[in-house]
Amino acid sequence: MAEVIQGMAALERKMNQLQKQGSLKVARAAMAGMAKPLRGAIRRGVNGTQASTRMKSAVRKTIGSSVKKLRVGNGYTMKVGIGVGRSTKAKKIQASKRALGSLSGKGVGISQTNVHWAVLGTGAHSQKTRQERRRKTGASTGSTKDYFRNVVPRAIVAGTDPALKESALKARKVLQKEARKRR
Repeated sequence: MAEVIQGMAALERKMNQLQKQGSLKVARAAMAGMAKPLRGAIRRGVNGTQASTRMKSAVRKTIGSSVKKLRVGNGYTMKVGIGVGRSTKAKKIQASKRALGSLSGKGVGISQTNVHWAVLGTGAHSQKTRQERRRKTGASTGSTKDYFRNVVPRAIVAGTDPALKESALKARKVLQKEARKRR
């Protein structure tokens, strides 16, 4: 069903509306397309580190991306990195199993909530009771080396070219789809 537009002002309003809606869809598609090659570059960067296989596996599981609408104004924002993204049902089940394991006095491993320990490293920590906190004593629990400190910046540099190509491809697809819709 066609819409009848009368007058120049109505035509301009309609054109502006189409431009805003179309450009937002293209921007979102371009960002989503850009995220996939960047995630792959980060994975390859994690694999190239000297960390243990279990540590690498745990960190790879936390690599993700998100494209969200801005709260203020029009547009979208994209995040790609380690510890980014939504928790799925499976990840929540795994987290609850790890938490049950921590009740036995063992560590909980690396997950999306504490992956920053492996990325940034930690200083020396110790287990303390309430009284020991005041005296700075307690059993040492060690520290964590910063195994993955420069992985994300290096991966972004390495993955920029493929990400831009993928972004342009996705944007072109959405533009063609929008053009077919508007005919």
